[in-house]
Amino acid sequence: MDSVKCEALLTAAEQGSLTRAGEILGYTQSGITRMIRSARAQATREGHRPALRA
Repeated sequence: MDSVKCEALLTAAEQGSLTRAGEILGYTQSGITRMIRSARAQATREGHRPALRA
């Protein structure tokens, strides 16, 4: 996972909001969502089983 996707994921988790993470990092909410989905897909392809929890 590249550092931008990692930062997006961590910021969203810390803030509890994709919208707030986007505001902090300078992306739209949909951009943050795409980064997180891409990171999850990459992890799955590499044999990891990431769990998403609300």
